[in-house]
This record gives sequence, structure tokens and C-alpha cells, in this order.
Amino acid sequence: MALYPGTPYDYSAEAHGLVFTAGACPLDEHGRVVAPGDFERQARLAVENLLAALTRHSVGPESLVKTTVFVVARDRSDLVSVWEVVSARLGAAPSTLLGVSFLGYPDQLVEIEAVAVSESALAFRTARVDEGPALTELALRAKAHWGYDEEFLQGARAALTIDDDTIRCAKLSVLERAGVVIGFFGLVDSPPVGRLEWMSLEPSLIGRGYGRLMFNEATRQAQVLGFSRLRIESDRFAEPFYLAMGAERVSATPSPVDGSPLPLLELQLRPRP
Repeated sequence: MALYPGTPYDYSAEAHGLVFTAGACPLDEHGRVVAPGDFERQARLAVENLLAALTRHSVGPESLVKTTVFVVARDRSDLVSVWEVVSARLGAAPSTLLGVSFLGYPDQLVEIEAVAVSESALAFRTARVDEGPALTELALRAKAHWGYDEEFLQGARAALTIDDDTIRCAKLSVLERAGVVIGFFGLVDSPPVGRLEWMSLEPSLIGRGYGRLMFNEATRQAQVLGFSRLRIESDRFAEPFYLAMGAERVSATPSPVDGSPLPLLELQLRPRP
């Protein structure tokens, strides 16, 4: 699809669960380069044009898996000024930052191309019995994201271990992106009150919208199962996320690792229509 009238090529395309964009340029709605000589303003407009292209495929910056940023740079400070604008808006997806001699339009200083995962590449499914070891390691990686030392992580291993019995007895769901497991959660106990357990996401994806996606799926499943409330024994660093999602702190419970108090939260679920 073209982003501007008269553009002689498709600006973005979707294939095999991925969205590919052409280079997003600092062009206005008439296809003219804005702010000649201003790296930061051109970077901001190029980012907005890139996001407009992604929006047409119903994806946002949290779905980016690769960006390439081209800058007509006089020195490294020009690269830095552009990168600060781009990274602040697009996040920490893998990226290549290149200084080049010139770009396609007169007075153009910045261009950004990207690859993103489309919604069609994201899927929830029930965990398989043979996935216990891989899910355990994912949970430990997610815990390590918060800066715990190796001794603490080894102490937490027992609580985070997903074995065959856990998978058989608990309702564990995994989130796949393009066929690769990137997160999982479990629902346990019987209605009306359940527990949300083991909510874990690959550390590189934390803060990019996938946690919210998993939480919303967990509450949807909980409603289907007949739960009216969910209890969440939260990591102390994850509590702000759960509070932002509507949970309330009701108490504290001792950590199974070092005995320090952990937030005990509850979420009231709306009845299904």
C-alpha cells in the first residue's frame, strides 16, 4: 500500500506473519521533505510516518523486531541526535544505525525502515506436557530481569519450576510469536476465586505491550472458567503493572525465597455478558 498519493511503490506489505516497510521518510502529506537541516524534526516525522504505515496493519511499536535507521551524518553527533528521537518513540527493538552520503529526496537527512510481527503471528495455546523445562527457564529469565542475583534465582527455582504435574493440573497457556514461545501464565484453583500464577515474559519484550496482552487473555479465560476474582502473588517489581491493570493490593505474603513481604493483589472480574 502507498503512504502518499502518487508513490510509485508499495510502502508496506505483509507476508508470513511479518510486516515489512519501505523506508519511512520525513515527508509531509504532500510528499515534500520538511525541516531541511534539522535532524531531530526529520527523525520525528519519519517515525510518525513509519507508525502510520504499521497502523494500517494493526500493529504498533511494541511489535517491531528490527529497524534500520539511515542518517546523512556529518559526524557521530548527528547519528546520536537521530537515535535519541527514534529509540524514545520506537523502543528497544534490534536496530542498525547507519551514516550515509545521501538519501533519495533533496534535503532528506533521515530514513527508517522496519520489520514487525503482525497480529496474525501472535497466538495463545495450551502448554504441552513436554514444555516444562523450557517454561521453567523462561520464568527464571523473566525473574532475572528485575536484577536478582544468582543465589536468589537458585532459591526461586523450586517455586518457578514447571513440571509435568503442573502442566497437567493447572491451566497453563503460552503466548507464541511467529511460532516461538515468548511468554506464559497459569490459572489455578476453583471458582469463584482463582489465582494467576507464573506470568512470565521474555525479558527483551517487557514493556512492549505483550504483558498487557497476556493479562487480558488471562482474565478472559478466568471469566470463561467462572472465576469472579483473581488473586495475584506479585513480585515486588511487577506490582505497578498489576495495579495499572486494575488489581488492588489487599495484603502481603512472605517470599518463599527470603521471607520478605510480597504484594498480595486481587482483581475483581466482570461477569460475562
